[in-house]
Amino acid sequence: MERGETDDCSADEMLSPASESQDSNAHPIPQTAVNKILGRLTVQEAIASQAYRAITPQEITPQEITPQEITPRVAHPHRLPPSSFPASSASPPPPSPAPPELLLQGDPFHISLLCQGVEVWNRWRAEHPHLRPNLRGAYLNHRDLHWADLHDADLRFAFLFYSDLSEADLQNASLLGADLIHANLEAADLRGATLCGAYLSYANLNRADLRYTDLRGAFLYGAH
Repeated sequence: MERGETDDCSADEMLSPASESQDSNAHPIPQTAVNKILGRLTVQEAIASQAYRAITPQEITPQEITPQEITPRVAHPHRLPPSSFPASSASPPPPSPAPPELLLQGDPFHISLLCQGVEVWNRWRAEHPHLRPNLRGAYLNHRDLHWADLHDADLRFAFLFYSDLSEADLQNASLLGADLIHANLEAADLRGATLCGAYLSYANLNRADLRYTDLRGAFLYGAH
């Protein structure tokens, strides 16, 4: 064969299976080397080089994509159905514990004493002027607490839904997070009281003394 004819041979003819069969002792040329000679790119190489040309199905052969190059897609564990979890998997973590304020309850004696009526309660307060009542988390819904002496009382997270607290003494009382929805606080003394995060929706605050009252974060929708 003449030299000119050799130069005209294409790379495909030089690397074709027919040319390889002529010399049985020749080592096979790796497919990656063939790709480089022919200017071909694998899918991963095309993405890595940010090649924007279209890769036709004819260019993607089984030899170009090996099983090692294919990464199996694993579904997110939170999106799997319950039956997909292995039996030995750890149980989900328990819910977060409640805040300490919700776990601490009021003094049962103080709560029962207040439930006996305002007259009994006010007499006991007069006999123990330096004792701070612990009414935290007490259920006092729909209670008649008119004229009740509740100054300095701990009423955090107490339930006072629809309670009558008109003209009650609530000076410096702590009503953090208390439920006072629809409560009657007309002419109540709330000077220095803490009502942060309290629910005062539709509460009656007519003529209530709110000097120095902390109302940060309180819900006052419909209060009047």
